[in-house]
Formats: sequence, structure tokens, C-alpha cells
Amino acid sequence: MNKKVLLWVILGVVVVGGLAGASIANNSRGKVEAVQMARVRREDVTSQVRAPGKIEPRTQVKVSADIMGKIVHLYVKEGDRVKKDQLMLQLDDTQYRSAHAQAKAALAAAQARLREAQSALRMNDSNFGRQRQLYEQKLLSTAEWEQAQNAHEGARVAVATAQEDAARASAGLDAAADNLRKCRFLAPFDGVVSALNVEAGENVIPGTMNNIGTEILVVSDLSRMLVRADVDETDVVDMRLAQKTKIAVDAFPDTTFPGTVSEIGNTAKRSITSTVDGQTNFEVKVVFDQNVPEVRPGMTADVEIETGTHPHTLVVPIQSVVVRTERELERAKKGVKGAKMDRRAKRAAAAAEEDTVGRRDKEITGVFVVRNDVATFVPVRTGLASETMIEVFGDVKEGDSVVSGPYKALRELKPGGKVKKETAAKGKK
Repeated sequence: MNKKVLLWVILGVVVVGGLAGASIANNSRGKVEAVQMARVRREDVTSQVRAPGKIEPRTQVKVSADIMGKIVHLYVKEGDRVKKDQLMLQLDDTQYRSAHAQAKAALAAAQARLREAQSALRMNDSNFGRQRQLYEQKLLSTAEWEQAQNAHEGARVAVATAQEDAARASAGLDAAADNLRKCRFLAPFDGVVSALNVEAGENVIPGTMNNIGTEILVVSDLSRMLVRADVDETDVVDMRLAQKTKIAVDAFPDTTFPGTVSEIGNTAKRSITSTVDGQTNFEVKVVFDQNVPEVRPGMTADVEIETGTHPHTLVVPIQSVVVRTERELERAKKGVKGAKMDRRAKRAAAAAEEDTVGRRDKEITGVFVVRNDVATFVPVRTGLASETMIEVFGDVKEGDSVVSGPYKALRELKPGGKVKKETAAKGKK
């Protein structure tokens, strides 16, 4: 009797366990995920590129020393406005004036020797002509005629030599005059002395292969400013000259200035604002379209460049676009069939799916379209993207509901899963 009771108890436990397992499985398959939804709609979408940079004048000249000398007069200070050819500073030119005077005297002496040689050649020409006539009349010996020819040739060589000496002396005078002029530093254009790195009495030296030399001052045209921005290599391919931009200067919050792309770098450079190793950027110059007197060189700015616009196109929120692998989509299609498989077949199928050595699943871009409370994965192609919306092409139409969040739900959502619209939490306004 006790054995029969025990048998009935065991059978009861098995039946109850089976029913509980079936109930759990049904609940799992019937789980409804609360998600956020958005509508597919048509609107204008504009793609933009953002990049940090530094402000500097569009035109600036760094004035350096070409000769060695001591500053004896400094006529400007940092921030002064200067006119073209205005004298800004003067070096001690005592030695250079002396060298110029010596070169001038050397040229005068060379020219005097040239005149003397030319005079001797003229006299020799007259004498050579008479000796030619005598030789033709057989009144001059051959030896005397050869001597006359040699004298004439020597006079011509003397003139040529004097001409070369005069040319060399003239070149020396030009070099001395050039060095003398380099003692005076004139403004290259109308502008502002944006940097002054020396004081009166200091010595300046020219640059060499191993020494950059003395950078005396910088003259800038502050009427036209630009931003040197570092644009990532993935964004620079979409940029073109003359594209319109918005410039946000950190010193002027909540204010933007219009600008235009004036130059796009052809060679990659190291970022001036990022410390990320291996980051490849290209320098892009953006010119302010208007004069902003408050903007100063060296300020930090961000540029927002419009790289393209598509009007009245289908768009969805950027976060709605997700990626799934072919294996995940195939697994979702076989979900019903897999539920009918026995335990051994399920283990075999799972082992086959886990065997991914040497295999790389193809990734497919798409969105989850909600139809009859079921999230259906629809492959799409993407186009331009703004800050919040992205252009899509595929089997979607205006007015379709797509899953737009939350992030965890989008990450874990399976094709064919049941969903419902997320409701606001109690007490949340």
C-alpha cells in the first residue's frame, strides 16, 4: 500500500513539474517588451561635420632676422596698428654702413680702371690700324706685325677684365646695400603687431639649418580671421571648398558666426587638440564671412560644416538603425521549428551554431518596424544623417512605426518579438 502511495506521489511531481516548465516556456515566448516608438516621416536632412580648431589671422607674417645685429630702436609695441612700409625697428648698422661705403669705393675704383682700359684700347685701335696699312704695303716686318697683334689683343683682354672687376664690385655694392636695408624692418602690409618677442638692446641672429633664428615680431591682418580645424579622415572625404559653416567660439557662448571652407589639407597631420594615439586628421581652414573685432588669435573654436542636404526624404531617429547578423536573423526564422525539435536535435543545432571558427557573420543594417504589436526586422540602406535623424531606403514607408528605444531594448530585441509602447512612470512629469 505504501509503494502505491509513493508511486502516485512521484507521478504527481512529474506532472506538476512538466506543467510548470510548459508554463514558463509559454510565458518566455509570450513576453512583451516595452519600447519607445517613432514614426517614419519625410523631412529635410542635412549632414554636418564638427571639428575643433584654433583661430588665427587669415594673413600674418612672422618677421625674422636675416642678419646679425643689435636692436637700437624699437618703434612699436604689441597691439599697435601699423601701415605698409612703416618703420618698426632698427638694428645697429655701423658695420653695414662701413661695408657699404667700402663696396661703393671698390666699385668706383673698378669703374676707373675700366675707363682707363677702354682708353688704352681706343689708342691701340688707332695704332693697330696704321700698322695694318704698313704691313699691307710691305713696309712692316712680320715680327713687328705679330707684336702689334699681340698688343691689340692684350688691350682688349684688359678691357674685358676691367669690365668683370666692375661687375663684381657692383654685385658687392648690391649685397652691402641689401644688408644695410635689412637693418630696417618695415611693415609688410597694413595690420596689427600681434606678437613682439624682443626688446631694445637685444641681439638678433639669422636662422640656420640647426637654428631657427630670432622671430622678432608677427604682423597680422585681423580684419579677416580663420579657424584651423582638425577634421577626422572619415569626415574629410565629404568636404568641398566653399561649403558653408557655423563657427562657435568658446569665448562667445550661445553665439555662432557664418564661415566658408577656404582650404582642405591634402596630407594627414597630427591633431593639435586631441591626444588620441593613432588618430588621423586633416587640416581644414574655415574663413569668417564677416569681421568680428572681438575675436583674437589663439582662441578655441568649433566648426560645424554642412556637407550635404537631401530635401523631403524618408528619415528615422538615428538610434532606430541597428545591426543584426545573418545567423541571428536565420535563428529567428527557425524559432518555431526549433521549438518542435527534440532535446538531442536542439543540442546538435546549438553546437553547430557555436562552431564559428574561421567564420565571420555578415552584418545587416535595418530597423524594427512594429506591425500588429510585433517587431519585424526590415533591412534598410542609410544615407545622410543629421544630429538626430538619418535617411533610410528600403521596405519602409511614411507613417510606419519603428522602435526607437530604449537602448537596452534595442540591443536585446529579437526579430518577431512582441512589443508594446512604453508608458511614462508614475509620478514622472
